[in-house]
Amino acid sequence: MAKNAAKDDPMSQILTSKKIPSQDPYYRYLLEEIHGGISHRKFAESLTRTANVLRSIEGTPGHDYMRVAAWMEKNGFSKLAARSKGMHLKLGMGGNIMRKQIEVPCDVIGAFVGHMPTMLTHHRHDRFLNVRECLSIMKMPLDFQLLNPSRNLNHICQNVPVTTAEHPARMVKMFLEDKLPLDDYSDGFLIQDNVRQCISSGEASSLETFMA
Repeated sequence: MAKNAAKDDPMSQILTSKKIPSQDPYYRYLLEEIHGGISHRKFAESLTRTANVLRSIEGTPGHDYMRVAAWMEKNGFSKLAARSKGMHLKLGMGGNIMRKQIEVPCDVIGAFVGHMPTMLTHHRHDRFLNVRECLSIMKMPLDFQLLNPSRNLNHICQNVPVTTAEHPARMVKMFLEDKLPLDDYSDGFLIQDNVRQCISSGEASSLETFMA
């Protein structure tokens, strides 16, 4: 992650409506009830992969949203207590819930879209990312200025990172230079199946055959 933006950098502002990650009630529950009151930094240092607060709670034996609801009631968060009970009920019925919650980074992060620009924390400091750090994640130049960041923050998410675009460009260059080893595709086409992690070939006699 990029270093903190310079104080005079207009991109040094933090735009999330939440002030400090560890003050969020669900994150407080995770830090206090599950991890014995450790700090944000200690929690981040303990991770081996990026953690979503709600998924971390759900993945801890002995902790469910009814227990979270009781903690919320005890600490004065009655609305979140009701919401937690609803989440518990929905999951119990086989449904799903929105988990657009705080993300604490480690190693790699998910796609930088949706809630990530405003809910991804710094990997050491108890704060969310500033605009410059968001831009750096997407590999924008360090002197790039986003116009009206408070309105246009999501524009960062519409960008294809330079390093992401670079990879297929290199593959195309290698293909054109006949330096790219290829599987036999003499039968007509190749199908890459990301679910089965395999590549197969065949003849596309119809759209149905191709999509099968």
